[in-house]
Amino acid sequence: MLKNLFFLLIVSILLVSCTGRVKKNSNKSNKYEIENLKSDSICLETFSELPDEIDGCACLFFLSENDKDANEYICVNNFANLAFMKLKGRILSLELIKYEDNVYMYQGEEFILRIEVTGKVSAEYESSYIEGVIIVSHKGNIKRVKFIGTCSC
Repeated sequence: MLKNLFFLLIVSILLVSCTGRVKKNSNKSNKYEIENLKSDSICLETFSELPDEIDGCACLFFLSENDKDANEYICVNNFANLAFMKLKGRILSLELIKYEDNVYMYQGEEFILRIEVTGKVSAEYESSYIEGVIIVSHKGNIKRVKFIGTCSC
């Protein structure tokens, strides 16, 4: 199992070199399609209600300042072992499997999530502003999107 996960990680890193573009659909469903060289796409959806497991310290990830102002999350985590994203119309829970040098790897039933924090600025007491890249892998498809966010207690 670990060999398969390691192999998937290596393949993911190699395939990430395909850069993507984010576009918001014209309908009001808050769905974002991340396009790359593959014909398939992973549809990431924003969500506004935090899962019950987010209680206390958390990182909140947004696609834009407008989404941040509207509390429309693309991803959230609980500062510990869980991250949440909305894919395929449902909120998915993913477990932290590895953390190293501002790179967080999570795995769920069907998806692998990689969060790379590329910038971090301390803000108020016990909080910081972050930015980086979210990479989602699903059945050989890899999608990449930039984020802004906050982490606080």
